[in-house]
Amino acid sequence: MLNMTEFAQWLNDELMRLGWRQADLVRATGISRAGISLLINGQIRPAPQTVMQLSRVFKVPPDFIMRKVGYLPPREEKGDPTLEEVNFKYAMLPDDKKKLVLDYLDFLIGRYKIDDGNNSIKKVE
Repeated sequence: MLNMTEFAQWLNDELMRLGWRQADLVRATGISRAGISLLINGQIRPAPQTVMQLSRVFKVPPDFIMRKVGYLPPREEKGDPTLEEVNFKYAMLPDDKKKLVLDYLDFLIGRYKIDDGNNSIKKVE
C-alpha cells in the first residue's frame, strides 16, 4: 500500500492553517466523518472524487493533491509552486475579476503610482 504520510501531514497542516477541526472539513466536503478520519490518519488513499472535493475546499490544483497521493508521478521540473497556485486561482476568476487582478499586479510592480493630489492611480510612462 502507498505510504500516505506526506498526504496526511499536508491535510493536517491545511486544517491547522484554517483553524479547522475534522467536523469543519466534513461540512465543507460532504465526506463522512469516518472517511475524513481515515484520510487525516493516512489510512486510506482518497478517491479521485475526494481529491476534487479537497481541491475545491483548499483551493489548490487537483494535480497537486493527485501527486501527493500517487495518482500522478512527481513533477520532473522544479516549477514555482506559488506561481502554480496563482495560475490555478486566476483561472477560477470571472473575466472582470481577472482584469482587476492584472491591474493590481501592474500597480505592485510599479507600472502605476498613486497620485496623492487627486486620489487617483496614474500609469507610469
